[in-house]
Amino acid sequence: ELSEVEAEARAETLATEHAESTRRDLEAELERLRVVEGASEGARASLGQELHQELMSERSELEALRRSVEEGPQEDIRKAEETAERLKEEVIELRRSLED
Repeated sequence: ELSEVEAEARAETLATEHAESTRRDLEAELERLRVVEGASEGARASLGQELHQELMSERSELEALRRSVEEGPQEDIRKAEETAERLKEEVIELRRSLED
């Protein structure tokens, strides 16, 4: 049978061992969470970069489409004007040839 002092010492030892074991477990969990957090930050950064590149590509395509829409009618008008001018000159030449 243990004396009261020995029993208290044993209880204190068990409590200290339990506290140390719990502290080690918590430190290990904290380190695991730090690793997970680091991986998550890396994944978020990678995903953010990928999304940024995709958005820039979409923006570039939209800009090209906008230019095409804006310039398309102008180009069509220019071509139509050139064709009209050419036809006008041909008509003038035909009239001259008919007059001769």
